[in-house]
Order: sequence, then structure tokens, then C-alpha cells
Amino acid sequence: VGFVEEKSQLYCEDCYGRYLAPDCEKCKRKIIGNCLKAMGKNFHPECFACAYCGKIFANSPFYLEDGLPYCEEDWNELFTTKCISCGFPIEAGDRWVEALNNNYHSQCFNCTLCKKNLEGQSFFVKAGKPFCKSHARG
Repeated sequence: VGFVEEKSQLYCEDCYGRYLAPDCEKCKRKIIGNCLKAMGKNFHPECFACAYCGKIFANSPFYLEDGLPYCEEDWNELFTTKCISCGFPIEAGDRWVEALNNNYHSQCFNCTLCKKNLEGQSFFVKAGKPFCKSHARG
């Protein structure tokens, strides 16, 4: 039988588990051994996982959305605004354009044919795509 020290007191594992061990927020079982504290709650390390894909965080960063933890990949996929042209997230501080019911990085809002940047310029729409004046007729 092992012993656990809690607040400068020694307890046998049985008494510690019965009376003092914290409950895991996810599985609700007592935590004997490694306890992970995150979001002000206690978890078994193997219970603290992405709310979407279930991947265990271990030492990886996580992102909170509506009080739930997400891995970076799922958080980016589920909660970020993406540029319709390049597919990458539009991050805080990025210059961006909202046009044609879509979002674009400023540098990605270009004529479909010649790739001339159209930010702040007049543009034409054909088949839902932006064109510069020169290529609007083609």
C-alpha cells in the first residue's frame, strides 16, 4: 500500500481515494495519481481531450470555445473565418476583403484571369468570380 501526501499530511491510497481525491470532470471517477488541472477543473490526463475529435492533448495547446477545449486543427476548421481564395484562416490583424458573399485576404482578392489585385478597385463579376475591367468582357 502506498501513501499520498496532501497538505503536509500522509494518507494511505485507500483513504486518499475515498475521502480526498478529486473527481475527474469527464469520467467522474476519482483521480489517484497524475491529475491534470485545466479550465479550473480536474482531469485524468487521458480524459482531457478535444471536444470534437477526442484527441488527447498531453502537452499540446488547446483552444477554448463556449467553455469546451479544442485542438488547434479542429478549432481552426470549426471557428475561424477562411479566405475563399487560399483556404487559410483570416487571423486577427490581417487585412481582408468581404465581397461576393465571401471573405478574402486583401492580397488574395484578385482578378480571376490576370491576378491583378482588386482591393479597393472596381471589379466585375462573372459566374460568381471577380474580374478586372480588362478581363470582364472576355
